[in-house]
Amino acid sequence: MKQRLIAIIAALALTFACMTACGDSSSNEDASKTESSSAAEDSSMEDDSSSQGDANESKSEDSSSERTTKETVGSIAVISSGVCGDNGDNVKWSIDSNGLLRLTGSGRIQKHGPGLPEASWIDYINAVKYIIIEDGITNISDFLFIGFKNLKNVQIPDSVTEIGDCAFSSCDIFEEIIIPSSVRSIGDYAFSSCKSLTNITLNNGLAKIGSHAFESCCNIESITIPESVVSIGEGVFQGCKNLTSITIPNGVKKIEEYSFEHCEALQSITIPSSVIGIGRHSFDYCTPIIKCKANSYAEKYAKENHVRFQIV
Repeated sequence: MKQRLIAIIAALALTFACMTACGDSSSNEDASKTESSSAAEDSSMEDDSSSQGDANESKSEDSSSERTTKETVGSIAVISSGVCGDNGDNVKWSIDSNGLLRLTGSGRIQKHGPGLPEASWIDYINAVKYIIIEDGITNISDFLFIGFKNLKNVQIPDSVTEIGDCAFSSCDIFEEIIIPSSVRSIGDYAFSSCKSLTNITLNNGLAKIGSHAFESCCNIESITIPESVVSIGEGVFQGCKNLTSITIPNGVKKIEEYSFEHCEALQSITIPSSVIGIGRHSFDYCTPIIKCKANSYAEKYAKENHVRFQIV
């Protein structure tokens, strides 16, 4: 519990900093370090390859097999690789010279975050442009890809069932994410402060969206929440200043506090009769029309709080 509290405090600090920077270009101060590290890795691989020629026959066969593995990823050189399975699960990773981070194998990815080991690929964080998670992997752990400033595209397989806290927080330039129907939960701050994110596809099967999951995603204009969702955390769309409309699915019982605070462009929100509570400050600094059923809690809330509403 203490460790989770530390993690959430860290995420809050990171998100607060990013909220003031929506629309600003992000820095890549570690780029030169990444290039130097990549060059060193390539040089090391060349030296290793050269030395293999002087080894004995059986050793040469083993190293030849290893080199073949490194050369088969689309004829692009692998610059680093390792293992990242949780509790011995068979999950491996590799990064190639095109900036592709690939995770393969089966089982769970090990945990990361405050007080835990850093991800093995931390030295290449600004070199990664694409992420492919292959079928068989079942989770995206907390803080796994936080702060990947140059990430452009992510592919998540149908085997993944959960996306952890802060998993993609502050990935500045990627624009689209498709969450497969296998995913049951999205963690707190999972996509917070992804300033270029415009298209989010959430599929039926998703049950829980964590607190502040999409906070300060400045360029989201609309999002469809599937009917399978029954729990939406507080501040989930806080600071999404370009969000114009949204429909809360039937089954959700409460709109938590701060959910749509500072959604300045929000024009309408459809609230079903299943909602029996709306938290404090949910619609601060925005003026949407609440679309709701007659005699519903949403109608009562609108009247008591002088919010425009429309019976549908």
